[in-house]
Amino acid sequence: MKKPNLFLPIYFLFLTFLKKISCITRNLHYLEEKCVLSDFYSKSNIIITFNVTEGNFKVHEFNGPRFVINIYKKENNKLIKNYETKKTYGKFSFNVERTGHYKVCIIGKDSMTFGQQRYIIFDFDMESNLDVKQRVNQSANFKEFEKVNQKMEFINDKVEQIESMQNFANTIENNFSQNQIKTSRRIAQISIIQIVIIFCVGIYHVYAIKSMFKDKINLPF
Repeated sequence: MKKPNLFLPIYFLFLTFLKKISCITRNLHYLEEKCVLSDFYSKSNIIITFNVTEGNFKVHEFNGPRFVINIYKKENNKLIKNYETKKTYGKFSFNVERTGHYKVCIIGKDSMTFGQQRYIIFDFDMESNLDVKQRVNQSANFKEFEKVNQKMEFINDKVEQIESMQNFANTIENNFSQNQIKTSRRIAQISIIQIVIIFCVGIYHVYAIKSMFKDKINLPF
């Protein structure tokens, strides 16, 4: 029986855990500014993905942007980048000049999008180009591992088939050996019986011949 491969579920759980660290699902009220704090390294490109998962998606006219995404330097609250969008989803990127602490904030500017409940639910994800490269490498490595794992499973199946055939051959050989032993025992028993019979017949013949000669000696001539 094959042992379950526990590496794949653990690997997927590990990747899911890493994704949850950078991906945040939150509520956003109208005109509220919600921020995510993060450390960015110089000469890296930060990719921000924004997606509204619950809200009013009806088409209507806009007086201005639907959402505004601001990026601040945390130490002095200085605005570094500003993005405006009329979509409920989007992807933005910016280059980091200096390593430091940053705030990435989002503001809802369109009241129609928030509907009567006056809030929406959105997903916010941040990752650097290094994270993307690492994720791509991990995905490539995982594909290679998956191929190796499939080949190993194929080889394991073949080994199990060979072992099964060997066990079957051993069973046939054992049965044949036992039949040979039984046959040899029967032949030996028959041979012993034949020897006893021949011995008895020989004794009888000797006794008969002796009696015959004795009778001839006693006859008068």
